[in-house]
Amino acid sequence: MLLNIFLQFGLIVSASWIASHIYRVLAERFSIQADVVGRSAHTTSTATGAGVALLVVFVLSLALLNEIGITHQGDWLILIGPVLVCICGFFDDRHDLKVGVRLPIYVIAAIGSSIYIGFPKLLIFDYELQLGLLGMAFGAISLLWLQNLFNFMDGVDGFAACEVIFVCSAVMLLSSSTASSSLFVTTAVCCGYLLINWPVARVFMGDAGSNFFGLLLGLFALSEESVSLWVWMILLAQFLVDGCLTISMRAYRRVDIRQPHSQHCYQHMNRLLGTKKVLLWQALINTLWLLPLAYLANGSPEYGLVLLTLASLPLILMFWLGGAGVDTPRLNYLVKN
Repeated sequence: MLLNIFLQFGLIVSASWIASHIYRVLAERFSIQADVVGRSAHTTSTATGAGVALLVVFVLSLALLNEIGITHQGDWLILIGPVLVCICGFFDDRHDLKVGVRLPIYVIAAIGSSIYIGFPKLLIFDYELQLGLLGMAFGAISLLWLQNLFNFMDGVDGFAACEVIFVCSAVMLLSSSTASSSLFVTTAVCCGYLLINWPVARVFMGDAGSNFFGLLLGLFALSEESVSLWVWMILLAQFLVDGCLTISMRAYRRVDIRQPHSQHCYQHMNRLLGTKKVLLWQALINTLWLLPLAYLANGSPEYGLVLLTLASLPLILMFWLGGAGVDTPRLNYLVKN
């Protein structure tokens, strides 16, 4: 049984790696590339939009596992939203679509997915909250935000892929054998892609990939019954805190939050430390801080809100000192003064 699992995982990783290489060749031939601009972390034009290749591997892997009877993927309709935003993101990578074209598609995908899935119950101490229509509205906003969040946080080689691998792997670990097979496939697909995206990246997933994985993780969080929503938010806290704090500080400073920038804490740290050290820093926070708290939240979901707050507060201070929302790390200013 264990050998079969490793074999399945290896085959999906290999398929993702091969598909990423094939896509890179095609993207370079047809000039689907991310050029270097002032806020870029890369120094040479690089093929982008590989998320569409990862989508193909993801869907085919699920279909194959279902066909040969290894697992049962019950509801394919849940994937309509992620497929839609991936295709839209690919055209944005290729043709730089205007916001007025992209945004309605992302909004429709988020609203439709939230209505279809619903919103899970939340335990807060001894109270069980069933939010109904309010939950669906909150779910739609959250799904839309996660799409944008992964787009914002996909600015350093391997950063977004490592986050997806960590979150999906952690949920499978915490939920044992009851987790969805989609988590298994998602992890394997991102591992294969990471082999070509590891610094220095030879291809980017682009908006096609970041929007796809952002929405996909949101759908997992709302529909996966093996762990509570609190667990998902704790596992995603590094992305959530950096993204929310950065946009909040920019709004507080009355900067146009719609304008592209490189003011996230992880981007400052990348310029100071280099990409591989940033990935190590990301892994340490995830495994040594967030994973133990997610484990506690999984065992005691009634204390999930308390544990999410505990997980977030040190990150808020760390990312604020790291310069989230401003041009340079605040720690530099404090040290000099």
